Amino acid sequence: MRSTFGGFEIAKSGIFISQQSLNLTGHNISNAETPGYTRQRINMASIDPYNTLGKFAPMESVVYGRGVKSLEVSQIRDSFVDRQFRTSYTETNYWSTRYQTLDQIQAMFDESTEYSISNTISEFFGQMTKLTETPADISVRTSVREKAKLMTEAIRSQYKSFIDHQVDQNESVKVNVDQVNEMAKSIAELNKQIYGFEMTGQPANDLRDKRNLLLDELSAIVDITYSTDSNNK
Repeated sequence: MRSTFGGFEIAKSGIFISQQSLNLTGHNISNAETPGYTRQRINMASIDPYNTLGKFAPMESVVYGRGVKSLEVSQIRDSFVDRQFRTSYTETNYWSTRYQTLDQIQAMFDESTEYSISNTISEFFGQMTKLTETPADISVRTSVREKAKLMTEAIRSQYKSFIDHQVDQNESVKVNVDQVNEMAKSIAELNKQIYGFEMTGQPANDLRDKRNLLLDELSAIVDITYSTDSNNK
């Protein structure tokens, strides 16, 4: 005769798992806009039937399982894709930064103005040619002096622009170094929290999301390498 209580236990296990799934679905929906959040799911497995006769074992000839149980809450995430993304992200930001820097340098060589280096040099040597033809002409001498002054000012201004740009780049590097150091400290702290939490046997999925987000942001600044153990910790 089928055990009524056994049927209740099977039904209870299904209701319990369904409730867990609903709670997890609500958690996923609530964090749909959270930066770095990874959707989670419950991994389930059937509960094995009794394999030995005992006081509470069913006596009928047909053997069936005892319902369903949850194994763990896992993330729907691929570590291989993460590595590919971070490698591509590093390269993309490297070339983007290089393009922006070269574009700024190119803008410094603005040859469309009257006082550009090429124009002032051309005008200076043009007046020098006239001076060789009429060395006694006072007006030509004056013009040579004025053109020489404009040329040196243009060169000096260009030089100052390069120095200022170099200073700005050095400051940018300092800011990036500070960001990298802060991110590294945060990642180290998260590693400790993840290790401590998962010592209880439960996955620290939300903490892992925070760490993965930091790794993504870090890969935008520098080329990173990292390793995980067999448990992806």
